[in-house]
Amino acid sequence: MKKELDLVKANDARVTALHGLDRMYAETLITYIRSHWHKDSEAIEDAIKDILIDLVTAQAEGIAAKAYFGTDPQTAADEIVRELPPATPAQWLMRLWPGLNGMGLLAMGGIVLTIGLGEGFNLMEALSWIGLFLLFMLVAPLFRGLDFNHLQRKTLWRLLLSLVVVIAAYVGLFWLPEVSITTPVACWLVGGVTGVLLLANAALAVAFRRLALPWVLAWLIGGGLALIALGLGLTLWASFGVALVVFGCGFGVELYQVSHLHVVGQMVR
Repeated sequence: MKKELDLVKANDARVTALHGLDRMYAETLITYIRSHWHKDSEAIEDAIKDILIDLVTAQAEGIAAKAYFGTDPQTAADEIVRELPPATPAQWLMRLWPGLNGMGLLAMGGIVLTIGLGEGFNLMEALSWIGLFLLFMLVAPLFRGLDFNHLQRKTLWRLLLSLVVVIAAYVGLFWLPEVSITTPVACWLVGGVTGVLLLANAALAVAFRRLALPWVLAWLIGGGLALIALGLGLTLWASFGVALVVFGCGFGVELYQVSHLHVVGQMVR
């Protein structure tokens, strides 16, 4: 994980050696290649390193990036991506695990706040939104093709298909049956989810300390507070405060991992 982060930082530093339109060209190219997160991240950064070294050398010789790399960068980038090996299971874990934990804490905060308002919490709706989030994470990289000047037809079709899938999934939310849960059931649910994810993160922390250990702390604080709030039957304002803390635990760890592990940020920036 540290090696991958070091490769990313080294390539980001190489981009600063380029100027003007050459840098814009390189940044568009790099962002597009990195967005293919189903490919091995180390291989991606190695390919980007070679591209940047060539572009910096060309710039020193007075050759523009478009003249050196081609006027249709998407075609050239697609050829590079096609040759890259697929992502490893560990890389998939690093990319999806933060989002799964974050959405879990968001759901916990939602349960506390909804029950604090005296309303029933719709379990199916919460599960559906988590599913939508994961679906969007999978299709979001396709939107990176819009950055190119010469947009290919296949990119537009992929984007259109992705939008149709996301919209269809969103519409499907309204057809799901409502499953409202009471406070006692919510306590069992929050306790079970917190326990499972605490154990899962603790186990993962043995091999992926920086990925999983922050989530252990987040679930200890956020999940524990949610369980206490539901068990004590706190007032509306107390529930609102607890929900904010739970949300803060999730967003805080997400922001940390985006800036320190380069997870998630590869897709959205």
